[in-house]
Amino acid sequence: MSAIVSSPATPSQQPAEIAAKAHHNKHGKGFINPWPSYQEQSGPQIMGKILKMRVTGQWKDPDTTPPTVPIVKPHFLPTRQTEKLRATWLGHACYYVEFPGGLRVLFDPVFTERCSPFTKHMGLDDTHVTEMDWWEEKQITLSPSSQPGSTDQIQQDISATIGCLPCQHTSARTAFDKAHTLWASWSITSGDRKIWFGGDTGYRTVPSLPAEEFDYGEKYSDLPHCPAFAQIGELRGPFDLGLIPIGAYDPRSIMSPMHANPYDSVNIFVDTKCKKALGIHWGTWVLTSEEVMEPPKVLKKALKWKGVEKDRFETCDIGESREID
Repeated sequence: MSAIVSSPATPSQQPAEIAAKAHHNKHGKGFINPWPSYQEQSGPQIMGKILKMRVTGQWKDPDTTPPTVPIVKPHFLPTRQTEKLRATWLGHACYYVEFPGGLRVLFDPVFTERCSPFTKHMGLDDTHVTEMDWWEEKQITLSPSSQPGSTDQIQQDISATIGCLPCQHTSARTAFDKAHTLWASWSITSGDRKIWFGGDTGYRTVPSLPAEEFDYGEKYSDLPHCPAFAQIGELRGPFDLGLIPIGAYDPRSIMSPMHANPYDSVNIFVDTKCKKALGIHWGTWVLTSEEVMEPPKVLKKALKWKGVEKDRFETCDIGESREID
């Protein structure tokens, strides 16, 4: 199999203000979140808040005693022939998606015992990497291998358009490279199917509140939310499937700038104009303090709160596949 990467003949729409590159750090290296929905917190600030919560007894460690998330053996299609979009959850934010027409996409693979800066090795070299900025697109064409004896299943060219889109997060591998690389969400279109991968993102920054207080109540209705998702829906949607984060959100005063809770997730789902969605970024590693199985339970409440049918945004067992018409 060979791959050719090029610019699309007909580029998709972009926001008018993107030319200003507001997300590029004009006063240093790297990037920023250019919206009031994001409030910067340094590593020492976050650690200080966590330490204070532990000392005062406010921090809770989730119970990881089995059973937690059910795990089933994944089954992938034996050939590239399928009439439906098919998505298999492999844990955390990793999904393997099989498109009609033969395209196969593996999102965010992390196959290690723990998720940390010291064990996540992608094994890629620069010759197989294409860098993109927000709202940029690339066309990729996969062609059958001409090598003798090849077992390549591709019988004809497969084309896809990959779009790099905004999200609200940050990046770092060490204490000295924060925000040096750009975080993003992604769209992939192949044939007549289109999906949006939200990856790891926040939606709004929530202040410290009493534990029983609902941060989507009228009292907090003026908290700004990230406008990028509505732009994605308006300019690149609708999407047949959204892969949207629902976990690693507690405590909200620390995690909300970068991690969506299910109420945020449902708003993101509506903003991006996804027809259906599956939850990601939960149930695999203990990253925060909510209970392991809490996100899907809260998701059901959030869907009812938003007036969205519960079968439009669901979760899977690890290894389970869902087919999307």
